[in-house]
Amino acid sequence: MKNSIFYLVLIFILNESCNRKKVPEWTSLNYGFIYSNIDSTPFRNVQFKTYKYTASQSKTEEDYFMTDSNGHFEFSTNVIGGLLVWPSYQHGAAYIGPPHFGDPKSYSTDNSTRIYKNNYGTLYTAPYH
Repeated sequence: MKNSIFYLVLIFILNESCNRKKVPEWTSLNYGFIYSNIDSTPFRNVQFKTYKYTASQSKTEEDYFMTDSNGHFEFSTNVIGGLLVWPSYQHGAAYIGPPHFGDPKSYSTDNSTRIYKNNYGTLYTAPYH
């Protein structure tokens, strides 16, 4: 009888652990401005490439984002805790920036929507061909 109860409890625990709901991932929303460090003008309507690297998962993801007419950028990623690395090579031009975006100037967390908002302020880089 004891063995039967033990096995029933074990089966119940295993069944419950298999039926757990997946917790939704957090999203990181990154935004700021990109300016030329030569003449402090914004990079207007320029496509940049970013590399999202996470050491814990040993993977690098490549993605693109655009600046608007004021040099403002905004893009999101599900890679949390990794480095957002640039420069980019796009359309024959390269943009040399810092080795990675660095720490945001400010950030906020929205637990209800599971979004980290990272404000990078103004980033400076130099264009070259």
